[in-house]
Amino acid sequence: PDLRAPYIMMASIGVDKPIGHIGQISTNYQFSHGVHLYLSRNINAPLPGTYNPDDPTSGIRPLGTDQNIYEYESEGDNVRHRLVVNANIHTQALGLYSNYALGKADADTSGIGSFPSNGYDLHQDWGRASNDYRQRLFFGGWIHVWRGFSLNPFLIYQSSAPFNIVLGQDLNGDNQYNDRPTFATDLTRPSVVHTQWGTFDTDPIPGQTTIPINYGKGPGTFVLNLRVQKGFNFGPPLPQETAAPLPPGSPAPVKVKRKPIERKYHLSFFAQAQNALNHVNLAQPVGVLGSPLFGQSTALSSSFGTGSANRTLNLGTSFRF
Repeated sequence: PDLRAPYIMMASIGVDKPIGHIGQISTNYQFSHGVHLYLSRNINAPLPGTYNPDDPTSGIRPLGTDQNIYEYESEGDNVRHRLVVNANIHTQALGLYSNYALGKADADTSGIGSFPSNGYDLHQDWGRASNDYRQRLFFGGWIHVWRGFSLNPFLIYQSSAPFNIVLGQDLNGDNQYNDRPTFATDLTRPSVVHTQWGTFDTDPIPGQTTIPINYGKGPGTFVLNLRVQKGFNFGPPLPQETAAPLPPGSPAPVKVKRKPIERKYHLSFFAQAQNALNHVNLAQPVGVLGSPLFGQSTALSSSFGTGSANRTLNLGTSFRF
């Protein structure tokens, strides 16, 4: 087996820029190229053009036996581009931060457990990687809103991930059911299927183009968590730091807003909402064209702790002494 060690070549360039005296913004472009990535392959699959799906015993196998022989290989590749923007602002009234990433990832393997649709031509599976999220945003912070109340938002957005549309049939005899349909050219054929992602032919004929890997577009993810808190300070004041006296002839110090006096006891109450908007985040749809559930999500997404579609409210208190 070919098991050369995989490696990743990376390059990046970035620019940082202050936002006055209250924050900073940075932009970073990243490029990575993975080489010799792992995949699995049936090295004794029938030679191209020799297998008839209607006759499972047909096909000329290169090793002279009818056995399926599976092998781990390191022939995969991937390429990823990412533009990442980070920004943060801090004042006496608020502190906000954000991270936004715009990316594109292509690959011909998803790892050791992934089989190509055509073991004799890995390039047929070159396309969107299974983890190709084009956009991702994190936003959060704290805001003093009114009379000691503070607000802590935390927002997550992730654009849709691709999913593979397959026939659920083995058209080339490699014992893998990951063959993809073709773009329909004759809409009168009974094998044509109309979907929201396109019109496909489930019984490919010569001259038709196989749809790209991960051609489907699944649901995105959106989560908003929110926390509201109110605190009370009471009791004797804590010792305050005093500035050292200035030497004779020094300029007068700049007057700054006096900080609130810290006291020995602090009591706070809070209300916290997970998935405050009660948004349902769905898992990837079923991608098998022959399934009656094709295109439907049958589970909830597990990304970012979104395994529940329900809004969750928590009330609490804390006491510091």
